[in-house]
Amino acid sequence: MLPEHPTQEMTCQLRRLWQEAFGDTQEYLDGFFRVGFSPENCLCIRQEGNIAAALYWLDMTCRGEKTAYIYAVATARAYRGQGLCRRLMERTHRILKDRGYAMAVLVPQEPGLVRMY
Repeated sequence: MLPEHPTQEMTCQLRRLWQEAFGDTQEYLDGFFRVGFSPENCLCIRQEGNIAAALYWLDMTCRGEKTAYIYAVATARAYRGQGLCRRLMERTHRILKDRGYAMAVLVPQEPGLVRMY
């Protein structure tokens, strides 16, 4: 149950989790997974053979510094309340630090999520 980078074979499960969490269209997901998805900039946690939680980050520059935009953080309904998001965020921040990122940015989808992050 450790955060891991997904394999290409996990893309269908990542898409299902994304759609459950955010309700985006297949066309939107097609575009993201074609242009924005990079397995090395994604972490997920599997439980019982299913992807239970995932997050992605996009590389950007802010004030001349290498920055990660953390994006589409989601936990499947069946696995919420187990601290999976916390584990993903902790592991992501260690990876970003090791890769030389100066900072990370996350904009919660809803005001109620600000406290959680």
